[in-house]
Amino acid sequence: LQVLKVTGKKPKELEEQPDLPEELAYLWAWYLEMRTSEPLTFTEMYHWAKLTKNELLAWEVDLLRSVDRVYWRVIHD
Repeated sequence: LQVLKVTGKKPKELEEQPDLPEELAYLWAWYLEMRTSEPLTFTEMYHWAKLTKNELLAWEVDLLRSVDRVYWRVIHD
């Protein structure tokens, strides 16, 4: 990602990434809604679910937390 930021050119490895499966697109949208300037917590996800009337399943919580960990790792490298 740093190469993309500096050169404006996407590295070959990023160009060859598969598209997001349609079945998981809703989770990406939820993640973008939940993401803040701090790592996601269970409490934040719980309250987001209550406010939006979305039911989060355990595997969805796990996946969202994994995505968030990767996000924070990438932006701090």
